[in-house]
Amino acid sequence: FFMLGVRVMLQSWKHEFLVETFGSDDVMLTHLDGIVGLRIPLLPSFQVYLRIPVGLTMTTEPTNMLDVLESRTGADWYLDFGTGWNVGLDLGAMYKVDERFALGVELSWLYVSLSQEGEVSTLYDERLDWERSFSFQQAALGLNLIYTP
Repeated sequence: FFMLGVRVMLQSWKHEFLVETFGSDDVMLTHLDGIVGLRIPLLPSFQVYLRIPVGLTMTTEPTNMLDVLESRTGADWYLDFGTGWNVGLDLGAMYKVDERFALGVELSWLYVSLSQEGEVSTLYDERLDWERSFSFQQAALGLNLIYTP
């Protein structure tokens, strides 16, 4: 059977450099994905599935980062913490416990590509612009409790 859907996923991550340099908390990522997939019922109460999520990824500024940069440099900073895209692959299985509840296990892989840009206005009225791109991959094992109203 063919599946179509959407997924909103919130993710936080912490990087040692940000913590040591800026005392920052987690950076929050929001993924908004469209999903296509294939679902194969093996038994009336058990099915396996393969899904491909594709979508947008947005990030938020680490806490305190701009304040620390401005106080250390005396410059005005503008940072856009990035928007990008993601693509993934989910392989899972679901066991239907009763009419409303199911248990699932899912192995997921996600590739994320982000772009960031910024601007610094220095004490000498110079303006420095910069842009960078980076990407990362992640794998996860998820255990799911699924409720169907």
